[in-house]
Amino acid sequence: MPSELSNQTGRAGSATGVGARMEAEAVSRLIVITFTDPSQAEGLYEALVALDKQEVVNLEDAVFVSKNAEGKLAVDERMHNEKRSGTVKGAVLGTLIGWMLGGPVLGLAGGAIVGRMIGKRMDLGIDQGTIESVSAALEGGQTALFIMGSARHAPSVVDAFKKFNGTIIEATVEPEARERLQRALDAENEG
Repeated sequence: MPSELSNQTGRAGSATGVGARMEAEAVSRLIVITFTDPSQAEGLYEALVALDKQEVVNLEDAVFVSKNAEGKLAVDERMHNEKRSGTVKGAVLGTLIGWMLGGPVLGLAGGAIVGRMIGKRMDLGIDQGTIESVSAALEGGQTALFIMGSARHAPSVVDAFKKFNGTIIEATVEPEARERLQRALDAENEG
């Protein structure tokens, strides 16, 4: 399957050595996992949201893409930290520009509109080309979960993955980390 992750890798940066650990990485990473059971994708997502609330991970973006038996795609984009951050930055910048051009009253109204447009353009989440590439390769009945973020404590993430059954098809993590996560996903089949 062709990979469209060049944009993601550029954003994510690179690790500082072959043995770099997931918890030492402060840069965003993308992991795409396919599931034959959509409830498994939802379960992993919910587990990662819980870890995000505990500040064990920084979940920035998540997208679900499902393909039914007839080949119809359904995309469910979940908004997280990075998108909210872009909207907030855009709103602040828009308000400043609006205030300079129209004074306090018009500045707030115009700034809110401009800020919303800027915030949408600043979306640094999962690349649309990556989503389209993976979507085209999905088989009927499969769901792909795209996760973008970083981990502060890798063992907790691996434990969360152990509860679900899926296949990692793309990742911008070190090969050792990818293998560890895939083994965790495979552990559900062994038990």
